[in-house]
Amino acid sequence: MRRAARRLALLAVALLCCCEPLPTAPPEGTVVGRFNTRLSKMDLEAFDTTTCESGEHQSFLGADLRAAENGPVVRIVIDPLTGPAVRVFDPADPARRTATYRRNDCRKFEVELEDTGWKVNELRDYRVTLDIQCEHGNGSYLAGSAKLEHCH
Repeated sequence: MRRAARRLALLAVALLCCCEPLPTAPPEGTVVGRFNTRLSKMDLEAFDTTTCESGEHQSFLGADLRAAENGPVVRIVIDPLTGPAVRVFDPADPARRTATYRRNDCRKFEVELEDTGWKVNELRDYRVTLDIQCEHGNGSYLAGSAKLEHCH
């Protein structure tokens, strides 16, 4: 009986050593994206995003790139019928300080959201790439880029 227990313990250790580690987000405070935005006819605002959160937290296919201190949020949304869209908004006033961009609004519009196959706390993990330069006739503007290996 002792031999069987030892073998089982060795097998468990061997299996644990062979497993890949869970995907982790960048360390807190690490800059994952840099953006410039103008919401409506306000001044140009530069900000860095430091966190990425899967859209599954709010029941949409996409991701939110957030600034460290209540700055604007860059939201990537993948619509199954019309394709990707990017929204930038001020979380303190999301109804008035917001702009949404699609490919035809932009000089540069590289939006990639790839499922890594991982789940963290039952939420999908994504690889995110965003490189964008967009402007509307009303003066709103968004330009910048972000790249993350893991967003969940």
